Amino acid sequence: MAVTDPNTGLVYVPSGSSNMSSMAVYNPATTALESVDMPSSDIMELNIQYYSAVWSTLRNSIFLYGGVNTKESINNLHVVEYQPSTSTWTRFNTTGSSPSGSISSHCMVPAYDGTKMILFGGKDKDSQLLGSIYIFDLASMSWTKGADIDPSQNRASMACTVAGDNFVAWGGSCNKNATKDFETTIIYNLKSQQWTDEFSIASPYSASRAYVQTSSDDINVAAIGGGVGAAAVIFIIGAFVVSRIKSHRSIAPEPKTSASVDTEKNKEVQPSVC
Repeated sequence: MAVTDPNTGLVYVPSGSSNMSSMAVYNPATTALESVDMPSSDIMELNIQYYSAVWSTLRNSIFLYGGVNTKESINNLHVVEYQPSTSTWTRFNTTGSSPSGSISSHCMVPAYDGTKMILFGGKDKDSQLLGSIYIFDLASMSWTKGADIDPSQNRASMACTVAGDNFVAWGGSCNKNATKDFETTIIYNLKSQQWTDEFSIASPYSASRAYVQTSSDDINVAAIGGGVGAAAVIFIIGAFVVSRIKSHRSIAPEPKTSASVDTEKNKEVQPSVC
């Protein structure tokens, strides 16, 4: 899992070096590769893989959650923060309905200018696929559980993003052995707290806040874009979603370009069993 600091351009890969005991730090400008220590065992379990890590624009820090040490069957059930400005790790005490038990190969992305984190899917300790979605509020450090998706759509190692009120996930493993992948796109409306087959356009969306996370059982990559880079990310997402829609069903009429688009819902997406 790689996380980019948009302020410095540095790329952080937790557990990315020294047998997972250190976090790799890559500087694209100089191609220099350094490392910093991962948190001690009193903050987070050691040698964790298949976690999710995201950049928080609200706190200018990295948030890490979930994951498992496959050799020792140890799970990380804590929200952990790395603060680049001080090179320190912190574990937070959280409240609310958090994921219960082991969770790995899930996705987690920021929403609403980084004030919330959205977590979805993954695997439990028995490698069974999960379909739960959770909203983590950074101001209160509290979890809220959303509506579960239909079990036929449970998945792990998927790509996901948030655009406006829409949490969008696509791809991912559809069986515990990761031998078959989904080809469908699924949407969760964060305002209505329901899974839906429609992408809702409620207001103009700023490309500078684009964040996409993709993952696999072998490597996870998180990309943060600003300016032109973020616009490219949004374009790629749009092209991908449209191509998937075309391959599964006819596309609804294109949205109007007038101000009425503020309340219009469009672009139906039809999930199907893997």
